[in-house]
Amino acid sequence: MNGPLTCSNRDFTAARPNRCWVADFTHVAAWSGVVYVAFAVDVYSRTIVGWSAATNKRTPLLLAAVDMGLWRRDRVGQPVGTGLVHHNDAGSRTRRSGSPPTCSDTFRVVDRARRRRIRVSGGRVSGVLRRWAPTILMAACGVLVLVAQLAAGLPAVGGVELLIFSALALLLSPWAFPRSMDAAEAQRASAADGRPIVYWRPGCRYCLQLRFSLGRFARRAHWVDIWHDPAGAAAVRALAGGNETVPTVVLGGQAVVNPDRAWLLEQLSSS
Repeated sequence: MNGPLTCSNRDFTAARPNRCWVADFTHVAAWSGVVYVAFAVDVYSRTIVGWSAATNKRTPLLLAAVDMGLWRRDRVGQPVGTGLVHHNDAGSRTRRSGSPPTCSDTFRVVDRARRRRIRVSGGRVSGVLRRWAPTILMAACGVLVLVAQLAAGLPAVGGVELLIFSALALLLSPWAFPRSMDAAEAQRASAADGRPIVYWRPGCRYCLQLRFSLGRFARRAHWVDIWHDPAGAAAVRALAGGNETVPTVVLGGQAVVNPDRAWLLEQLSSS
């Protein structure tokens, strides 16, 4: 994975798994609009090792598919080494305009994905906005209601309503949950202490219900915000058939989507 290499004259063969992956994406027409779906395929077995879907065809669409493939291979005991060649069509979405059709860019993509350091500036900003959108919306509504009540000569009513919206904003924010960690850190911690990993996202009412039903024991679990950590989102897609369904709990290698709260509380209280 060092230096700009060509794509082996488009000879897409591999002697064993994790030597050559190819990736591409397509679009599917749905009632709500167009959905773009990306796939990463191991040339040796022709197995789809990773996939992702989005409503746009920006760079994170392909990166998420590759990242999911890396995570899945790690999970089944087939970690990807430094010899992996990852090829795509080198189209307008995956290389600079006018650059030669080499794999050097995709090599760097795989290398960074392997270290969980893929961070696209636009994706980072949109991820932050997505995580905090419900909180910002509730806070803005509270301010607007307060201004309206002040204009109507009802400051006390406006103050009460502002407090209500502020409480809702807090409940819908990441602050309502224990400290979130990335998926790799959570997996290491879970392997060491035997406690469950809880994948969640802000604004999910089922995640919120689970968090408060656990009470003080919630902090014993390892929480992963899938809107903050792309590897966490890839892990959930791998466990939930390609969907980012949360809350998803992983304990002892077994995954449970929307788990029974009493069962999870029992696991945490005995850990």
